[in-house]
Amino acid sequence: MAVRIFIYLFAGILLAVAIWAGSEAFIPGNSTANKGQEIPSFQLPDLNDEMQNQDSWLGKVVVLNFWAVWCPPCRAEMPEFIELQKEYGERGLQFVGIAIDSKEVVQNFTQMIGVNYPILIGDTNDMIISKKLGNRFEGLPFTAIFDRQGKLIHTQIGQISPARIIDKIAPFL
Repeated sequence: MAVRIFIYLFAGILLAVAIWAGSEAFIPGNSTANKGQEIPSFQLPDLNDEMQNQDSWLGKVVVLNFWAVWCPPCRAEMPEFIELQKEYGERGLQFVGIAIDSKEVVQNFTQMIGVNYPILIGDTNDMIISKKLGNRFEGLPFTAIFDRQGKLIHTQIGQISPARIIDKIAPFL
């Protein structure tokens, strides 16, 4: 009986922490603390093994999304990203995915759903990039939006809605 109570108590604490970590009141991009921060330096291979860095999309509004194939909310938001890239790409929007997964798995998944934006391959060590942007728990998905000068305008831990993205990017397109 005591073990069962302990398990329920522990599960409740974990649930409370998860809710707290994902709640909008605690999302760093919703505060002014990180706004204006420059996109961190990085160099990662794309699906063609060509190295890309943060300057590859300078002059565009960049939606940088950290994700993994094994992450259900990550997979759920990707079709919406594909549609937004189609709709706003010519106006200067550029989605960039950083997959924290193996290249083969990512390649199969992105081909299957028809991703139309660059996907870079990272690993758990590359989550430090997201941590520099305020992803203090290094959770997935994590999205950071930058203006045309590479300045941070919004971050979000967890699935982001198309409406939220449009709201954040509209003044910069």
